[in-house]
Amino acid sequence: MGMASNISTRFWLKVYPRGDCWEWRGYLNHTTGYGRFNPSGAPVNAHRFAYEAAKGAIPEGMSIDHLCRHKWCVKPSHLEVVTHAENMRRGESKNRKKTHCPQGHPYSRRQAVVKNGAQRFQRVCYACHNQVAREKRARAAALRPPKSIATHCRNGHPWDERNTYRHPNGVDRICRVCRAAGMRRHNAQARMD
Repeated sequence: MGMASNISTRFWLKVYPRGDCWEWRGYLNHTTGYGRFNPSGAPVNAHRFAYEAAKGAIPEGMSIDHLCRHKWCVKPSHLEVVTHAENMRRGESKNRKKTHCPQGHPYSRRQAVVKNGAQRFQRVCYACHNQVAREKRARAAALRPPKSIATHCRNGHPWDERNTYRHPNGVDRICRVCRAAGMRRHNAQARMD
């Protein structure tokens, strides 16, 4: 009982009444804006600790909603247990209202995206996604060592103007002698079938 009382005292000493809210004056995560408290080696969100200390355990899979809309508030009467979806609906999420990406392309419908081994749903701008993929491929190609310029095909025929067929993609070249031999083999096989 003494240890739990000591942890509770440490927690409430970091709380300051501010108007109708109770402000958390301990560590604040500057990315999320939520207070953090480390009761015994495992940090937890301060508002969740306050709720559990005052009202009991939070059911599995549920979130805590700040009714006052202040992430730093730990007043138990300002905290309510809701589903994550309800918490998102109630929130003042500026991203929910966006219909276009920062470059002006419309967002697609929500897609399942796997990041760091976890699947989650998010909106995707395909134009930007494809541009990033093209740039990534270009960077990878620039890092690859250059292919040595071959003077003969793998069957020993020279790469000269008369013997070289350029593929319509403008990159691949095909030995005309090897291509003709391959076509003869293909036609012979087709006649046998």
